[in-house]
Amino acid sequence: MRAALLLLAALVLALPGVHAQPAERPIGANVESLLDYAKARNPEYAAMRLEAEAAAERVYPAGALPDPMLRTE
Repeated sequence: MRAALLLLAALVLALPGVHAQPAERPIGANVESLLDYAKARNPEYAAMRLEAEAAAERVYPAGALPDPMLRTE
C-alpha cells in the first residue's frame, strides 16, 4: 500500500501544471491592470500609437536643405 501511495505521489508531482504556482490576479483587481488590458487588446489604440510613432519619425525636408535653384553672380 505504501509503495502504491509513493508511486501515485511521484506521478502527481511529475505532471505538468500540478505544482503550486502563485495565482494570477484577476483583470479588474486594480485600475492599472484594466488599462493595461485595454491597451493590449484595443486595435484603435494600437493604430493611434503606431501613427504617433510614424509622425515622430517623419522627416520634414522643406527647411532642411538650401533652395536647389541655380544662382549666378
